[in-house]
Amino acid sequence: MLKITKYCDTCGKIVKKDDEFCIYCGQNLSLKEETPPNKRGKKSIGNTLLVVGVIAIVLLFTTIVVIGNTGDESGVKEGNFVQGQQESIESKNIRSVVNIICDNEYSGSGTVFSEDGDVLTNNHVVEGATYCFVTIPDSDTGEPLEIYEANPVIIPELSEKYDIALLKIVGLYFDEDGYSWGTYPNSFIAFQAPPGCSDIPSKLGDSVRIFGYPSTSHNYNLTVTDGVISNFDFESGYILTSAKVDSGNSGGLAIDQYGCFVGIPSAVLTGDYQNFGVLIPSHVITEFFDEVSYEATSSGIKK
Repeated sequence: MLKITKYCDTCGKIVKKDDEFCIYCGQNLSLKEETPPNKRGKKSIGNTLLVVGVIAIVLLFTTIVVIGNTGDESGVKEGNFVQGQQESIESKNIRSVVNIICDNEYSGSGTVFSEDGDVLTNNHVVEGATYCFVTIPDSDTGEPLEIYEANPVIIPELSEKYDIALLKIVGLYFDEDGYSWGTYPNSFIAFQAPPGCSDIPSKLGDSVRIFGYPSTSHNYNLTVTDGVISNFDFESGYILTSAKVDSGNSGGLAIDQYGCFVGIPSAVLTGDYQNFGVLIPSHVITEFFDEVSYEATSSGIKK
């Protein structure tokens, strides 16, 4: 479905298979390639990587802090919320969890955290990629509804250390016949926690719901699984959960029973009798953004 064979060698945009002229820049088309031209390659992305990364990260970091610390202990944690409002938020949050397919031959999941199209995911999903495709699901069925092109934003050393990276949605996906799904520029549906989520830490036995695109669903339809917090690995900072996590879930979304952000699924820990999902919790993600912000400031890059 997502095989792309032709790009404009001048502007790098995806073009129709049989086009002779680029509809974006008007130049002649002479190349048929399986990979984008150098203008879209890793080198050009690397030259602006840190600046773009810092801009996106400041937006995401601000959002995550708000998600983790709004409200007080008398809010949603005690069940004081409107049921209809919670259902509406959950429906929107389903559309914020995206499928990711990259030219590094990896696929995974991610969560939109800003209306500008900033996506939070695992570094191992986008590492080595020069471009990716992001699929937004139908909130009722989980089937693909919109498809966009996105650029990886990998922060040197820190992304590998924390296994956290970003994607920036930059345009529409066009298939070989020139058809597209979605609208760009667009105001994307970003993850939103219900009112009253507080900084009360998760506890052993708390409910967890995982959203992502595991291989068991052919990395195609959004899949939801439920479980509990099974273990805290204090040495690594990770959380183990009984909620089903499979290859392809990496970078997705984990929330608690109230819809509050818990973290992102990252791996599967296999035992003799039970498999556990590994979550990167919200406080580790906050540490990542703290370090990135510090490195940017130390390098003289203004926020």
